[in-house]
Amino acid sequence: MELSIHASLVFPTAMLILVMLGALFPKIVARGPDEHLHNGSNVLQEPRYPYESIMLSEEHIPYFLHNNPGIATACRQDPLCPYKKHLKKLKACWGYEKSCKPENRFGYPTCDYAEIGWANTIEQAQDIFWKQADFGYVKEKMKDVKNHCKPKNAGDSSLECSRYLQYCKAANLYIDLRHPERNHDRFNEDFFKKGQIGGHCSMNTKAFLAEGQQKSPLQSWYKSTYGYGDLFSETWKAFTDYEIIHLKSYDSKRVCFKEAVFTLLPRMRFGLFYNTPLISGCHGTGLFRAFSQHDGKIRVTILARTTEYRKILNQNELANALKTLPLFDVQIVNYKYKYNCKDERCYLDLARLRGIHYITWQQKDKVFPQDEGHHPTLGKHPKFTNYAFDVEEFVRLVLLAADHVSQHSKWPFRRKHDEF
Repeated sequence: MELSIHASLVFPTAMLILVMLGALFPKIVARGPDEHLHNGSNVLQEPRYPYESIMLSEEHIPYFLHNNPGIATACRQDPLCPYKKHLKKLKACWGYEKSCKPENRFGYPTCDYAEIGWANTIEQAQDIFWKQADFGYVKEKMKDVKNHCKPKNAGDSSLECSRYLQYCKAANLYIDLRHPERNHDRFNEDFFKKGQIGGHCSMNTKAFLAEGQQKSPLQSWYKSTYGYGDLFSETWKAFTDYEIIHLKSYDSKRVCFKEAVFTLLPRMRFGLFYNTPLISGCHGTGLFRAFSQHDGKIRVTILARTTEYRKILNQNELANALKTLPLFDVQIVNYKYKYNCKDERCYLDLARLRGIHYITWQQKDKVFPQDEGHHPTLGKHPKFTNYAFDVEEFVRLVLLAADHVSQHSKWPFRRKHDEF
Protein backbone atom coordinates (compact mmCIF):
# COMPACT_ATOMS: atom_id res chain seq x y z
CA MET A 1 0.00 0.00 0.00
CA GLU A 2 1.51 3.31 -1.05
CA LEU A 3 -0.62 6.39 -0.60
CA SER A 4 0.27 10.05 -0.57
CA ILE A 5 -1.79 12.90 0.83
CA HIS A 6 -1.12 16.60 1.17
CA ALA A 7 0.56 17.28 4.53
CA SER A 8 0.03 20.88 5.62
CA LEU A 9 1.29 20.32 9.16
CA VAL A 10 3.95 18.31 10.89
CA PHE A 11 3.44 16.63 14.25
CA PRO A 12 6.56 16.75 16.46
CA THR A 13 8.38 13.46 17.00
CA ALA A 14 5.98 10.64 17.82
CA MET A 15 6.40 6.99 16.95
CA LEU A 16 3.36 4.88 16.23
CA ILE A 17 4.52 1.46 17.39
CA LEU A 18 1.51 -0.76 16.91
CA VAL A 19 -1.20 0.21 14.47
CA MET A 20 -4.59 -1.43 14.44
CA LEU A 21 -5.85 -1.11 10.89
CA GLY A 22 -9.48 -1.15 9.93
CA ALA A 23 -12.41 -0.66 12.26
CA LEU A 24 -10.81 0.37 15.52
CA PHE A 25 -13.96 2.28 16.31
CA PRO A 26 -16.44 0.60 13.97
CA LYS A 27 -19.73 2.18 13.03
CA ILE A 28 -22.35 -0.13 14.44
CA VAL A 29 -25.33 -0.41 12.12
CA ALA A 30 -28.57 -2.17 12.94
CA ARG A 31 -31.10 -2.99 10.24
CA GLY A 32 -34.30 -0.99 9.99
CA PRO A 33 -37.71 -2.45 10.85
CA ASP A 34 -38.34 -3.72 7.30
CA GLU A 35 -34.86 -4.74 6.22
CA HIS A 36 -35.07 -8.19 7.78
CA LEU A 37 -38.26 -9.13 5.91
CA HIS A 38 -38.13 -11.07 2.66
CA ASN A 39 -39.93 -9.44 -0.30
CA GLY A 40 -42.40 -7.60 1.94
CA SER A 41 -43.58 -10.80 3.62
CA ASN A 42 -43.91 -11.26 7.35
CA VAL A 43 -41.38 -14.07 7.46
CA LEU A 44 -38.23 -13.24 9.39
CA GLN A 45 -35.14 -14.13 7.41
CA GLU A 46 -32.33 -12.88 9.63
CA PRO A 47 -31.78 -10.85 12.81
CA ARG A 48 -31.37 -7.09 12.65
CA TYR A 49 -27.83 -7.31 13.94
CA PRO A 50 -25.11 -10.02 13.71
CA TYR A 51 -25.26 -10.82 17.42
CA GLU A 52 -22.73 -13.62 17.02
CA SER A 53 -20.10 -10.92 16.46
CA ILE A 54 -20.50 -9.77 20.09
CA MET A 55 -17.82 -12.00 21.57
CA LEU A 56 -18.06 -10.93 25.20
CA SER A 57 -18.49 -12.50 28.59
CA GLU A 58 -22.19 -12.82 29.41
CA GLU A 59 -21.67 -10.50 32.38
CA HIS A 60 -20.41 -7.76 30.06
CA ILE A 61 -23.43 -7.68 27.72
CA PRO A 62 -25.49 -5.06 29.67
CA TYR A 63 -22.50 -2.72 29.68
CA PHE A 64 -22.02 -3.22 25.96
CA LEU A 65 -25.69 -2.44 25.28
CA HIS A 66 -25.52 0.65 27.52
CA ASN A 67 -22.73 2.06 25.35
CA ASN A 68 -24.37 0.98 22.07
CA PRO A 69 -27.99 2.21 22.29
CA GLY A 70 -28.57 1.50 18.60
CA ILE A 71 -27.96 -2.20 19.15
CA ALA A 72 -30.07 -2.14 22.32
CA THR A 73 -32.98 -0.66 20.34
CA ALA A 74 -32.58 -3.25 17.58
CA CYS A 75 -32.50 -6.02 20.19
CA ARG A 76 -35.68 -4.74 21.82
CA GLN A 77 -37.52 -4.81 18.48
CA ASP A 78 -35.97 -8.05 17.23
CA PRO A 79 -37.58 -11.36 18.29
CA LEU A 80 -34.34 -13.13 17.32
CA CYS A 81 -32.16 -11.15 19.73
CA PRO A 82 -30.57 -13.52 22.29
CA TYR A 83 -29.86 -10.71 24.77
CA LYS A 84 -33.35 -9.57 25.70
CA LYS A 85 -32.88 -10.45 29.37
CA HIS A 86 -30.08 -7.87 29.54
CA LEU A 87 -32.33 -5.04 28.34
CA LYS A 88 -33.59 -4.72 31.92
CA LYS A 89 -30.09 -3.68 33.01
CA LEU A 90 -29.33 -0.89 30.56
CA LYS A 91 -28.33 1.47 33.35
CA ALA A 92 -25.29 -0.74 33.95
CA CYS A 93 -22.10 1.13 33.04
CA TRP A 94 -18.36 0.65 33.43
CA GLY A 95 -17.81 3.84 35.39
CA TYR A 96 -15.93 6.07 32.96
CA GLU A 97 -19.04 7.20 31.05
CA LYS A 98 -20.24 10.76 31.77
CA SER A 99 -23.79 9.53 32.44
CA CYS A 100 -22.71 6.67 34.72
CA LYS A 101 -24.05 6.87 38.27
CA PRO A 102 -21.95 5.33 41.08
CA GLU A 103 -24.60 2.75 41.97
CA ASN A 104 -24.58 1.41 38.38
CA ARG A 105 -20.81 0.94 38.04
CA PHE A 106 -19.34 -2.42 37.07
CA GLY A 107 -17.63 -2.63 40.42
CA TYR A 108 -16.03 -0.66 43.19
CA PRO A 109 -12.92 -1.36 45.28
CA THR A 110 -12.98 -2.75 48.79
CA CYS A 111 -10.87 -1.02 51.45
CA ASP A 112 -10.13 -2.57 54.83
CA TYR A 113 -8.85 0.67 56.34
CA ALA A 114 -7.96 4.27 55.44
CA GLU A 115 -4.20 4.71 55.17
CA ILE A 116 -2.94 7.70 57.14
CA GLY A 117 -1.60 10.37 54.82
CA TRP A 118 -3.81 9.22 51.95
CA ALA A 119 -7.36 9.29 53.27
CA ASN A 120 -9.35 10.07 56.41
CA THR A 121 -12.23 7.67 55.75
CA ILE A 122 -12.88 4.34 54.05
CA GLU A 123 -14.99 6.15 51.45
CA GLN A 124 -12.11 8.49 50.57
CA ALA A 125 -9.75 5.53 50.32
CA GLN A 126 -12.13 3.75 47.93
CA ASP A 127 -12.41 6.81 45.71
CA ILE A 128 -8.63 7.25 45.61
CA PHE A 129 -8.03 3.60 44.69
CA TRP A 130 -10.80 3.75 42.06
CA LYS A 131 -9.09 6.74 40.42
CA GLN A 132 -5.62 5.19 40.75
CA ALA A 133 -6.29 1.84 39.11
CA ASP A 134 -9.96 1.31 38.21
CA PHE A 135 -12.36 2.76 35.64
CA GLY A 136 -11.94 6.06 37.47
CA TYR A 137 -8.41 6.10 36.05
CA VAL A 138 -9.88 5.80 32.54
CA LYS A 139 -12.40 8.54 33.28
CA GLU A 140 -9.69 10.96 34.42
CA LYS A 141 -7.65 10.31 31.26
CA MET A 142 -10.67 10.86 29.02
CA LYS A 143 -11.43 14.18 30.72
CA ASP A 144 -7.96 15.41 29.75
CA VAL A 145 -8.27 14.71 26.01
CA LYS A 146 -7.84 17.82 23.83
CA ASN A 147 -8.21 18.33 20.10
CA HIS A 148 -4.82 19.54 18.87
CA CYS A 149 -5.50 19.39 15.15
CA LYS A 150 -9.03 20.12 13.96
CA PRO A 151 -10.29 19.07 10.52
CA LYS A 152 -11.61 21.84 8.29
CA ASN A 153 -13.61 19.62 5.97
CA ALA A 154 -15.02 16.10 5.93
CA GLY A 155 -12.25 13.59 5.33
CA ASP A 156 -9.51 15.82 6.77
CA SER A 157 -7.03 14.67 9.40
CA SER A 158 -7.39 15.09 13.16
CA LEU A 159 -5.33 14.56 16.31
CA GLU A 160 -6.61 14.25 19.88
CA CYS A 161 -4.36 13.63 22.88
CA SER A 162 -4.64 13.34 26.63
CA ARG A 163 -2.50 15.45 28.94
CA TYR A 164 1.27 15.22 28.37
CA LEU A 165 0.55 13.33 25.11
CA GLN A 166 0.38 10.05 26.99
CA TYR A 167 -2.47 8.84 24.78
CA CYS A 168 -3.35 10.06 21.30
CA LYS A 169 -5.87 9.21 18.60
CA ALA A 170 -5.39 10.31 15.01
CA ALA A 171 -7.44 10.13 11.81
CA ASN A 172 -6.04 10.18 8.27
CA LEU A 173 -2.46 10.25 9.52
CA TYR A 174 0.25 10.53 6.87
CA ILE A 175 3.66 8.92 7.47
CA ASP A 176 6.59 8.91 5.05
CA LEU A 177 8.76 5.85 5.73
CA ARG A 178 10.77 5.89 2.53
CA HIS A 179 13.98 6.77 4.37
CA PRO A 180 13.64 5.62 8.01
CA GLU A 181 16.65 6.44 10.18
CA ARG A 182 16.83 3.30 12.29
CA ASN A 183 19.75 2.78 14.65
CA HIS A 184 20.57 1.08 17.95
CA ASP A 185 19.41 4.04 20.03
CA ARG A 186 16.09 2.85 21.48
CA PHE A 187 15.27 6.39 22.63
CA ASN A 188 16.02 8.22 19.40
CA GLU A 189 14.04 11.49 19.25
CA ASP A 190 14.77 12.23 15.59
CA PHE A 191 13.11 9.29 13.90
CA PHE A 192 10.79 11.57 11.91
CA LYS A 193 12.01 14.66 10.09
CA LYS A 194 9.95 17.67 9.07
CA GLY A 195 7.35 16.68 6.51
CA GLN A 196 7.51 12.94 7.26
CA ILE A 197 4.47 12.77 9.55
CA GLY A 198 1.33 14.89 9.52
CA GLY A 199 -2.02 15.45 7.88
CA HIS A 200 -4.46 18.06 6.60
CA CYS A 201 -6.00 19.91 9.55
CA SER A 202 -5.62 23.09 11.60
CA MET A 203 -2.86 22.51 14.15
CA ASN A 204 -2.61 24.35 17.47
CA THR A 205 1.16 24.03 17.66
CA LYS A 206 1.55 26.16 20.80
CA ALA A 207 -0.90 24.05 22.83
CA PHE A 208 0.65 20.85 21.50
CA LEU A 209 4.21 21.83 22.46
CA ALA A 210 3.00 22.91 25.91
CA GLU A 211 2.18 19.26 26.67
CA GLY A 212 5.89 18.35 26.68
CA GLN A 213 6.32 18.80 30.44
CA GLN A 214 6.77 15.05 30.95
CA LYS A 215 8.92 14.57 27.89
CA SER A 216 10.88 11.42 28.63
CA PRO A 217 11.62 8.07 26.95
CA LEU A 218 8.85 5.51 27.43
CA GLN A 219 6.66 8.06 29.25
CA SER A 220 5.22 10.34 26.56
CA TRP A 221 4.63 10.08 22.81
CA TYR A 222 6.44 13.42 22.67
CA LYS A 223 9.68 11.48 22.86
CA SER A 224 9.10 7.74 22.57
CA THR A 225 10.22 5.82 19.51
CA TYR A 226 10.72 2.41 21.11
CA GLY A 227 8.57 -0.56 20.10
CA TYR A 228 6.64 -2.91 22.39
CA GLY A 229 5.35 -5.21 19.67
CA ASP A 230 6.95 -8.41 20.91
CA LEU A 231 6.17 -7.89 24.59
CA PHE A 232 2.50 -6.97 24.22
CA SER A 233 1.47 -8.66 20.97
CA GLU A 234 -0.81 -11.16 22.71
CA THR A 235 -2.50 -8.42 24.74
CA TRP A 236 -3.49 -6.48 21.62
CA LYS A 237 -5.59 -9.43 20.46
CA ALA A 238 -8.05 -8.65 23.25
CA PHE A 239 -8.92 -5.37 21.52
CA THR A 240 -9.17 -6.22 17.84
CA ASP A 241 -9.58 -9.07 15.37
CA TYR A 242 -7.50 -7.20 12.83
CA GLU A 243 -3.87 -7.97 12.21
CA ILE A 244 -1.34 -6.15 14.38
CA ILE A 245 1.26 -4.57 12.10
CA HIS A 246 4.58 -3.01 13.08
CA LEU A 247 5.65 0.13 11.27
CA LYS A 248 8.72 -1.68 9.97
CA SER A 249 6.38 -3.50 7.59
CA TYR A 250 5.91 -0.21 5.73
CA ASP A 251 9.55 0.77 5.36
CA SER A 252 10.25 2.40 1.95
CA LYS A 253 6.58 3.42 1.59
CA ARG A 254 4.35 6.43 2.18
CA VAL A 255 1.27 5.42 4.13
CA CYS A 256 -2.02 7.02 5.16
CA PHE A 257 -3.60 5.45 8.24
CA LYS A 258 -7.35 5.96 8.39
CA GLU A 259 -7.35 5.64 12.18
CA ALA A 260 -4.45 5.23 14.58
CA VAL A 261 -4.06 5.01 18.35
CA PHE A 262 -0.97 5.94 20.38
CA THR A 263 -1.62 3.94 23.54
CA LEU A 264 -0.80 4.72 27.17
CA LEU A 265 2.88 3.91 27.60
CA PRO A 266 4.14 1.26 30.06
CA ARG A 267 6.65 3.48 31.86
CA MET A 268 4.61 6.68 31.91
CA ARG A 269 4.27 8.42 35.25
CA PHE A 270 1.35 7.02 37.23
CA GLY A 271 0.82 4.33 34.61
CA LEU A 272 -0.86 0.96 35.09
CA PHE A 273 2.18 -1.17 34.23
CA TYR A 274 5.04 0.58 36.00
CA ASN A 275 5.14 3.48 38.42
CA THR A 276 1.70 2.77 39.85
CA PRO A 277 1.27 4.41 43.28
CA LEU A 278 -1.41 2.50 45.18
CA ILE A 279 -3.02 3.37 48.47
CA SER A 280 -2.64 0.52 50.95
CA GLY A 281 -5.54 -1.46 52.37
CA CYS A 282 -7.62 -1.51 49.16
CA HIS A 283 -8.10 -4.25 46.59
CA GLY A 284 -10.27 -5.40 43.68
CA THR A 285 -10.71 -3.15 40.64
CA GLY A 286 -13.50 -3.65 38.14
CA LEU A 287 -11.10 -2.71 35.35
CA PHE A 288 -8.75 -5.62 36.03
CA ARG A 289 -11.61 -8.01 36.76
CA ALA A 290 -13.42 -7.20 33.51
CA PHE A 291 -10.25 -7.61 31.47
CA SER A 292 -9.48 -11.07 32.82
CA GLN A 293 -12.91 -12.68 33.05
CA HIS A 294 -13.31 -16.10 31.51
CA ASP A 295 -14.90 -19.40 32.47
CA GLY A 296 -13.79 -23.04 32.53
CA LYS A 297 -11.09 -25.12 34.17
CA ILE A 298 -8.52 -23.76 36.58
CA ARG A 299 -5.92 -22.49 34.16
CA VAL A 300 -2.28 -22.58 35.17
CA THR A 301 0.08 -20.54 33.03
CA ILE A 302 3.82 -20.89 33.58
CA LEU A 303 5.66 -17.82 32.34
CA ALA A 304 8.88 -18.98 30.71
CA ARG A 305 11.74 -16.69 29.79
CA THR A 306 13.96 -17.15 26.76
CA THR A 307 16.42 -14.51 27.93
CA GLU A 308 19.81 -15.12 29.52
CA TYR A 309 18.67 -14.85 33.13
CA ARG A 310 15.64 -15.64 35.33
CA LYS A 311 14.84 -18.82 33.45
CA ILE A 312 13.14 -21.78 35.17
CA LEU A 313 15.66 -24.55 34.73
CA ASN A 314 13.18 -27.40 35.28
CA GLN A 315 10.03 -25.81 33.86
CA ASN A 316 9.02 -28.85 31.78
CA GLU A 317 9.30 -31.09 34.83
CA LEU A 318 7.08 -28.70 36.81
CA ALA A 319 4.50 -28.47 34.03
CA ASN A 320 4.38 -32.24 33.52
CA ALA A 321 3.78 -32.75 37.24
CA LEU A 322 0.73 -30.47 37.09
CA LYS A 323 -0.57 -32.09 33.90
CA THR A 324 -1.02 -35.36 35.78
CA LEU A 325 -3.87 -33.65 37.68
CA PRO A 326 -7.11 -33.39 35.62
CA LEU A 327 -8.12 -30.30 37.59
CA PHE A 328 -5.71 -28.07 35.64
CA ASP A 329 -5.38 -26.72 32.13
CA VAL A 330 -1.60 -26.14 32.00
CA GLN A 331 0.37 -24.16 29.45
CA ILE A 332 3.86 -22.70 29.21
CA VAL A 333 4.09 -19.31 27.52
CA ASN A 334 7.10 -17.27 26.56
CA TYR A 335 7.27 -14.13 28.68
CA LYS A 336 10.18 -11.77 28.21
CA TYR A 337 10.03 -9.66 31.30
CA LYS A 338 10.55 -9.65 35.06
CA TYR A 339 9.88 -12.38 37.59
CA ASN A 340 9.51 -12.10 41.33
CA CYS A 341 13.20 -12.46 42.23
CA LYS A 342 13.53 -10.67 45.59
CA ASP A 343 10.84 -8.21 44.43
CA GLU A 344 7.70 -9.54 46.14
CA ARG A 345 5.68 -6.29 46.07
CA CYS A 346 5.61 -6.19 42.26
CA TYR A 347 3.26 -9.14 41.75
CA LEU A 348 1.54 -8.69 45.08
CA ASP A 349 0.33 -5.29 43.85
CA LEU A 350 -0.89 -6.81 40.57
CA ALA A 351 -2.90 -9.37 42.53
CA ARG A 352 -4.28 -6.62 44.74
CA LEU A 353 -5.39 -4.62 41.70
CA ARG A 354 -7.27 -7.62 40.38
CA GLY A 355 -8.64 -8.36 43.85
CA ILE A 356 -7.34 -11.92 43.91
CA HIS A 357 -5.35 -14.09 46.30
CA TYR A 358 -1.54 -14.06 46.08
CA ILE A 359 0.81 -16.95 46.81
CA THR A 360 4.58 -16.89 46.47
CA TRP A 361 7.40 -19.30 47.28
CA GLN A 362 7.47 -20.12 50.99
CA GLN A 363 10.49 -22.34 51.68
CA LYS A 364 13.82 -20.90 50.58
CA ASP A 365 15.58 -24.25 50.89
CA LYS A 366 13.41 -25.65 48.08
CA VAL A 367 14.37 -23.13 45.42
CA PHE A 368 17.78 -23.60 43.82
CA PRO A 369 19.62 -20.71 42.13
CA GLN A 370 22.06 -21.69 39.42
CA ASP A 371 24.71 -19.38 40.90
CA GLU A 372 25.00 -16.05 42.75
CA GLY A 373 24.05 -13.94 39.74
CA HIS A 374 26.03 -11.68 37.40
CA HIS A 375 24.81 -8.10 37.27
CA PRO A 376 26.86 -6.15 34.66
CA THR A 377 27.82 -3.45 37.19
CA LEU A 378 26.69 -4.57 40.67
CA GLY A 379 28.17 -8.06 40.69
CA LYS A 380 26.20 -10.72 42.58
CA HIS A 381 22.47 -10.22 42.03
CA PRO A 382 19.44 -12.56 42.38
CA LYS A 383 17.78 -11.22 39.22
CA PHE A 384 20.73 -12.17 37.04
CA THR A 385 20.74 -15.93 37.40
CA ASN A 386 18.41 -18.88 36.75
CA TYR A 387 16.43 -21.07 39.15
CA ALA A 388 15.14 -24.60 39.63
CA PHE A 389 12.26 -25.44 41.98
CA ASP A 390 11.39 -28.47 44.06
CA VAL A 391 8.64 -30.26 42.10
CA GLU A 392 6.69 -31.56 45.10
CA GLU A 393 6.68 -28.15 46.80
CA PHE A 394 5.67 -26.48 43.53
CA VAL A 395 2.66 -28.78 43.12
CA ARG A 396 1.69 -28.20 46.77
CA LEU A 397 1.62 -24.43 46.30
CA VAL A 398 -0.37 -24.65 43.07
CA LEU A 399 -2.91 -26.90 44.79
CA LEU A 400 -3.21 -24.33 47.59
CA ALA A 401 -3.96 -21.67 44.99
CA ALA A 402 -6.42 -23.96 43.19
CA ASP A 403 -8.20 -24.70 46.46
CA HIS A 404 -8.66 -20.98 47.04
CA VAL A 405 -10.08 -20.53 43.52
CA SER A 406 -12.44 -23.51 43.68
CA GLN A 407 -13.87 -22.41 47.04
CA HIS A 408 -14.72 -18.93 45.81
CA SER A 409 -18.45 -18.19 45.91
CA LYS A 410 -18.52 -17.27 42.21
CA TRP A 411 -16.56 -20.27 40.93
CA PRO A 412 -19.11 -22.16 38.78
CA PHE A 413 -17.72 -25.62 39.60
CA ARG A 414 -17.30 -25.40 43.37
CA ARG A 415 -15.63 -28.39 44.98
CA LYS A 416 -15.42 -29.47 48.57
CA HIS A 417 -12.01 -29.39 50.24
CA ASP A 418 -11.78 -33.17 50.53
CA GLU A 419 -11.94 -33.57 46.74
CA PHE A 420 -8.29 -32.55 46.60
